[in-house]
Amino acid sequence: MGIDPIEYTPWKKKSTMLGKRFLVMVEKIFRSKIRSKAIWVILIIGSMIVHVFPILLAALMPHEELTAEMMRDHMSGEIFFLFTVLLAAVICSGLVSQDLKDSSFVLYFSRPLKTESYLLGKLGGAFTTMLIYCFIPPLLICISVIATQTGDAYTGSLKVLGKTVLAGLLTSFVLLPYMVLLSSLTKRKAYAGIGSFMSISALAIVSLFFAQFDSNWKLLNPSNLLNFTFDLIYGFGLPDDINSGFYSVGMFVLIILPLTLLFYRIHSKEVGG
Repeated sequence: MGIDPIEYTPWKKKSTMLGKRFLVMVEKIFRSKIRSKAIWVILIIGSMIVHVFPILLAALMPHEELTAEMMRDHMSGEIFFLFTVLLAAVICSGLVSQDLKDSSFVLYFSRPLKTESYLLGKLGGAFTTMLIYCFIPPLLICISVIATQTGDAYTGSLKVLGKTVLAGLLTSFVLLPYMVLLSSLTKRKAYAGIGSFMSISALAIVSLFFAQFDSNWKLLNPSNLLNFTFDLIYGFGLPDDINSGFYSVGMFVLIILPLTLLFYRIHSKEVGG
């Protein structure tokens, strides 16, 4: 039985509030993930390549203010997205598959824990870990630029900072529903992690090929979907050759559909399906 992974302790006639159970799951997952050597390797290498040099340049190079173009270009970088996918795949690979393997579902749902609380705990733990790479460093870049800007127009810079907060939160979450869904389909952690990364890569290759005939095929690539969302967040709008309806469908398929399927998958396990 998977007693250690969920820190199950005998009941001492004290009922824990549902909200606290959710927070316990988030804390447990976060502490577990930040002890992982693989995650730290990705965090260190990714941060050095993607974030550290821009922070140093922001402090050394003269600039009047923080601009939307500056942060949009940083958040839209291909290497930034690559390490985001790697990090999300490693974090999410064992979130549900490990529970399936060691039958931890028996302990989770022997308590009055509902499907939505279980999912919020799992997604919340993954989300808080993703913030270390996708949210905090972009904010540090913004703060570095604002602190060293030569101009005195801070209103525009603070608006860009606010938009970067939104962009960082979105980036930290956008891939999690899909990757946790894949984790729920297998008992093998390695299968879930490799499958997540390879499927994202396959979508990128197919998108690149068919985009030669119709630009809307770019929406098949999660990287492009995220970049188009950054365009909207930073006030540039969608490219002229991208259909807004197809963009909305793409975001639905990337986030809402996996969440829905994941809910029914976990619910079926809860009721013994």
